[in-house]
Amino acid sequence: NGLPSHSKHLPAVNEFVLEETLVSREEKSFRMWINSLGNSIYINNIFEDVRNG
Repeated sequence: NGLPSHSKHLPAVNEFVLEETLVSREEKSFRMWINSLGNSIYINNIFEDVRNG
């Protein structure tokens, strides 16, 4: 067909969705655990709320 064939595997869209779901689930579990420790600061978004340390 005249197009170069790439030997590397390109992930399908459903693989990206699955990865995002797992990351979201892991982040949610971690956030719930951190918030259950009784800290004075409530964390809604791990990456934004702990950016300043």
